[in-house]
Amino acid sequence: MYADLHFHSTCSDGKHSVAWLTGELNSRPNLGLAVLTDHDGVDGFDEFSKSLDSRIKTVRACELSCYFQRAENLDQELHLLVYGIAKEDHYLNSIFEKFRHSRKDRFLEICRRLEMAGFKVDAEGFIKNHPGRLGRPHVADALIQAGHVQTRREAFERFLHAGSSYLVEKWRLDIEDVITHCKNKNYMTSIAHPGIYGLQRGDFLKLKKMGLVAIEVFHPKHAQSDHQKYMEIAKDLELKISGGSDFHASEFDKKEGQASLGRTQYPLEMAENFLGPIL
Repeated sequence: MYADLHFHSTCSDGKHSVAWLTGELNSRPNLGLAVLTDHDGVDGFDEFSKSLDSRIKTVRACELSCYFQRAENLDQELHLLVYGIAKEDHYLNSIFEKFRHSRKDRFLEICRRLEMAGFKVDAEGFIKNHPGRLGRPHVADALIQAGHVQTRREAFERFLHAGSSYLVEKWRLDIEDVITHCKNKNYMTSIAHPGIYGLQRGDFLKLKKMGLVAIEVFHPKHAQSDHQKYMEIAKDLELKISGGSDFHASEFDKKEGQASLGRTQYPLEMAENFLGPIL
């Protein structure tokens, strides 16, 4: 039996609705635990939990955009997966609302910069059709709709890559503040895809002292060397192990020719060891 603790819907930057996701997950006979982790909000959770087959466990969760001071005068963007969020958590609910507004403002400013350069998009029209959290992938979709590019990949390569003059800095949370809050609330936390950030043992030692619970070892963008490295760090520092498909879209997130959603090799036993206190 397996678990998938990391994937996205149209409530953030996923390409598929909650209904589509649950339909796919309900068809996975070897799946015992599945957790929707949209960016910076939990809007899809109620529908998700009601539509998920009763044999598959779930918890309220999200992926928060944070920054981490790795060294003096060096802030690193990190994404923190948070599991077991209470519905009445006023602190996080206020943060979710701030993210909603800041992401919308950022989306509009990127679109304005593109328009000033001659690449007009229907930003307001796009917002009306997308009530969820907005990000760079949605700018890419707006560029596709306007006919400026053919794919999200092309949009990122031409307009939305790191260092692009069209980009606007994203508002983020101090990861220590968030981890402290989560620790006080008995939520489970994990650093998403650490291999993407190149995190080292010393970084996780700092994060553990803050109260971090786990490392996302099982991730599709981790090479075998990354997997081994973070497995060893987790064992050495006595951190739990998390994992997921980080699924966004069936057109490119595939495993053996099929949508990778719910097809991780992350053992259910490990997931229950990590999330046990809140399941």
